[in-house]
Amino acid sequence: MPDEDLHISLQNALHDNFTDEERSQIKTEITIVPSCYDPDRERVALVQFRGGVPQFLSELTLNPLGDWQVEMDDSDISIDCHFFGFTQLYSADGKEPVVADIVAIAGLDGHAYGSWQGRGNLGRMWLRDFLSKDLPQCRTMIYGYNSKLSSHGVDTILDYGRELMEEIKKVRNTKEVVY
Repeated sequence: MPDEDLHISLQNALHDNFTDEERSQIKTEITIVPSCYDPDRERVALVQFRGGVPQFLSELTLNPLGDWQVEMDDSDISIDCHFFGFTQLYSADGKEPVVADIVAIAGLDGHAYGSWQGRGNLGRMWLRDFLSKDLPQCRTMIYGYNSKLSSHGVDTILDYGRELMEEIKKVRNTKEVVY
């Protein structure tokens, strides 16, 4: 499905789940980007809600590690707000090949997306909204992991590092020659 068609289908699927009141109050901004894991076949939609979180997604604010699923055309989509793994923030300009990968990793108790987002009603995400203009030939990604200090996990810093390295291996798109 072309990105424009995906954008329209997603907009309609979200709109169909809004209450009548939300349809007039909440605006959505949708950006379609390639998946870091399979950029030729998969797309990711970054959706930002202006004017509040729709009621049908309110359980995600209560359980930010969960997700919400909806049927869209012949596919099922999952909506989450934790951004686990790698998420590309914008598409390279396409005029020139990608020359570098930039990976932003939030610290402990940070949020993969929110740590880079400004406060206020505009809530610009500087990696996406500003860095994309300065470095359009870069693939800029965020890396999300369960960094909450309140979770009762047994992961150590070494565990987080190993997990990061495994995810990097999955998103590399270059072939290395091993001698």
